[in-house]
Amino acid sequence: MNNELRMGNGELRNRRTSPHSKFAIQHSQILVIGYGILLHSDDAVGQKVTEAVAAWHAANVTTAATPRLSPELAETLSQAGEVFFVDAATKPIKPHKPRRCFGLIRLQPAHDAYELGQHFGDPRALLALSQVLYGRCPKAWLITIPGHN
Repeated sequence: MNNELRMGNGELRNRRTSPHSKFAIQHSQILVIGYGILLHSDDAVGQKVTEAVAAWHAANVTTAATPRLSPELAETLSQAGEVFFVDAATKPIKPHKPRRCFGLIRLQPAHDAYELGQHFGDPRALLALSQVLYGRCPKAWLITIPGHN
């Protein structure tokens, strides 16, 4: 069964739906969200990684490829057990290791969904929004992959 969510032009789709929810993801599910604009060279790496993960057809993994993070993802996040955000980075994720852009860091939701100026390009804002709207926020990580342009 293909659990892939495809997001383009602001639309979300999932082959597994229920009458009670737009997206049927169980709390044991792993959600991988790759984001970045395909036309911006290295910025597309998040979506490309997500496409590769989707090709595994793992039963407990749902993927979402999107040009940018949007508030519509909050419901999907609230239903996942764990979420991995995948994005390109041109700056080191850990300043004390300047040559290392690739990284994995644990994310915590922003203290307030609007703390970041309603900028949902930051996964922490989406996590906070999920908590505020749906009373649940999954464990989350950010995976950054080096990019040059």
